[in-house]
Amino acid sequence: MLAIRKREARQSQLQRMKRDGRMVVTAEPQAPPPDPVKVAPVEPAPPPTDGTNGHHPTQVDKPAPKKSAPAISKPGVPRFEDDFDDLAAVAGVPQKDDRAWRRFVNGSLMLVEIAAVIGLFGLGFMLVTARGELEDETRAAQQMSNATRVAAIPTLAPTPTVRMHDVVLPGGHVIENGVARFNEAEIPARYRDQLVYEYTRTVLERPAPTDQTAQFVSIPELGIEESIVQGSDWEALRLGVGQVLNGFDPSHPEGNVVLSAHNDIYAEIFRYIDQLETGDLIYIRTTDEVYTYRVTSTDVVDPTDVWVLESQGKQMVTLISCYPHGVNNKRYIVFAELVETT
Repeated sequence: MLAIRKREARQSQLQRMKRDGRMVVTAEPQAPPPDPVKVAPVEPAPPPTDGTNGHHPTQVDKPAPKKSAPAISKPGVPRFEDDFDDLAAVAGVPQKDDRAWRRFVNGSLMLVEIAAVIGLFGLGFMLVTARGELEDETRAAQQMSNATRVAAIPTLAPTPTVRMHDVVLPGGHVIENGVARFNEAEIPARYRDQLVYEYTRTVLERPAPTDQTAQFVSIPELGIEESIVQGSDWEALRLGVGQVLNGFDPSHPEGNVVLSAHNDIYAEIFRYIDQLETGDLIYIRTTDEVYTYRVTSTDVVDPTDVWVLESQGKQMVTLISCYPHGVNNKRYIVFAELVETT
């Protein structure tokens, strides 16, 4: 079938060239060799008797026919009379053996095709990778843009600020070369830079007192009669007894009024609170009333045990001072509950 199609294409090309007026040289087709015919054997004629030596005077010897070139053919492959390769072979034109060259060309083309396929796969991989990177970049840009917009939206409630009494109990200090200073090592490291300044700075304004503000504390068993400073920072405790600003006053039905003072510096006001016993009385006075509390328990805690500042669900007062005396690495706590208001 391939040979027939090849011949049809060649014929079409020859006809097109003839129509265009181009010279077409064709080889004269070779007649196929005659089929062998079986000839009966001929008996030799008897020798002549006329003295002509076997030749008649009028008989002309015919020249022997020219031998035609053998047909070029391969087993199983048809040949046509207008096949140029066969005609050239018949005409005796020497043919080059270009099989090695064809193998080289075919191998080179195969390598080129393989390289092209590999290149296409590589290009596809690069496109997929680039698309993934683009998606990541656009996602990051969108998230950043969204975070910027969210940050610009006002919150319904202000973000709570970390305060000193949220992380460490008041009163912590050390004495070096006769000089007392705030013990910043008690503050957790993540809050230290923020809270050291808050605790040691000079407070110019304090909360304005109201009729319910605790103004004076009296502890008869220890002989303490002191006014109360609003705040528990370094300056407040230097001035005297400070009240932790936890939002409670003596009139609050579940308020825990927390008072703090030093035990070995600045008049040592709370030097002996560790001598208070259950049943001892503590008095806090406001503008209009006097609140009487009775000691219920005592405790020694770490500086970071800020739970003692929280409401216990009842009206009470809590006293805090450093402990033990001269070491100050703990806190001594006195709890007292309200028993009377006058």
